[in-house]
Amino acid sequence: MVIAVAVLFALPAAKGQKVPRLSNGKPDLSGVWERPTVFDMSKDHIGCNVSRRPDCTSIGAKELSSLYTPLAVAEDKKPKLEYTRFCLPWGYIRSWNGAQPSQFVQTSDSLAILFEQDNWFHVVPTDGRVHPKSLQPTWYGDSVGKWDGATLVIDTIGYNGKVWLDTDGQHITTESLHTIERISRPDFQHLNYEVTIIDPKLYTRPWKNTRVFALMKPGEGLMEYSCQENNQDRDKRYNPDIPHEESAGKPFPPVR
Repeated sequence: MVIAVAVLFALPAAKGQKVPRLSNGKPDLSGVWERPTVFDMSKDHIGCNVSRRPDCTSIGAKELSSLYTPLAVAEDKKPKLEYTRFCLPWGYIRSWNGAQPSQFVQTSDSLAILFEQDNWFHVVPTDGRVHPKSLQPTWYGDSVGKWDGATLVIDTIGYNGKVWLDTDGQHITTESLHTIERISRPDFQHLNYEVTIIDPKLYTRPWKNTRVFALMKPGEGLMEYSCQENNQDRDKRYNPDIPHEESAGKPFPPVR
């Protein structure tokens, strides 16, 4: 079972602009896309993270605490470490939630996702392969993609359980995390994006977050991003025992 959420429909595209196609006839998702900044995946958000246009929207799952397992309830009461202050990877799903845009570079066999946030990247093969039988847990997991009509479905497992799903929500994960993303291009200027979160150790059933992304203007692209530069927190010893209250919510020091 999944939580029912309202369906998002992208705004109409400019006249005469058709959705581009790959050599196999599938929609080409390539482009630089701005998104809603999603601080908490249980809440709704409106506005693109770069231009502030209203095109970008996100419908949250609402009341996630009602789905918590006993383990999730116990873990939620513990102090949490904001690990990104030490320039550790944000993790795959949380990278979708940040305030920076992303770029898709797509071929018939793969989709490369370039995150401006920390300049991370993630490659999704779409050539029919399946997940390896033996996976080494990682921050971004192992993804494989397949087409369901005109919708690209990305299945990801193999997470390391060290990341949060979002920043303000502080929704933690376990190694049992399994995510399913559905991405489609209803018109030239927009993407519809839906992610289903499956983590049976923390939630009694799967839940969804649904969004609309907007294509950035020609000539606009990703910028260089360096977490390490003049980040004083990074120079402190990484200590997982430091409670969240001592680290989260504080801005990074300015570059001088």
